[in-house]
Amino acid sequence: MKKGVFVFLLFVSALFFFNFASAQQRNSGMPDNAGQKTEVKSDKSKVSPEFRKILEAQEKGLTRIEELEQRMKTSDGNQMAELQKEVEKIKKETQLEILKIRLDIAKEKNDSGNIQEIEKAVNQVQKPLPVSEDLKSKTAREDWEKENGVK
Repeated sequence: MKKGVFVFLLFVSALFFFNFASAQQRNSGMPDNAGQKTEVKSDKSKVSPEFRKILEAQEKGLTRIEELEQRMKTSDGNQMAELQKEVEKIKKETQLEILKIRLDIAKEKNDSGNIQEIEKAVNQVQKPLPVSEDLKSKTAREDWEKENGVK
């Protein structure tokens, strides 16, 4: 149940970001460049300060990933594996940074419901449920969730 809430929050956040970027592109009169990699930079002056922080964190993460992708083009197999690990690390760091920004916003607004849900999401990203034989039983999974504050 709680994992579903986390996934739902991530989905809603991603949907919100993509809809915003899409609306920015439609409103700018730019042609649709389907199949081409396009850089999406939002006009931060038209968004709330809270959302601006989220956009900045997202753009920072994307910039770091793009730099690694450029390095991947000229790397061998061993380097490629290390660079891919770094990309995954950056994605996780960016996800955590955005969640922490959202948590700060919820705390500023004293939104206790969102505070609890976002704290759980942060905890799940920091301590993901390990996939192992000993967690396949319901009891073992429940114990892990209690230890890590998921439930």
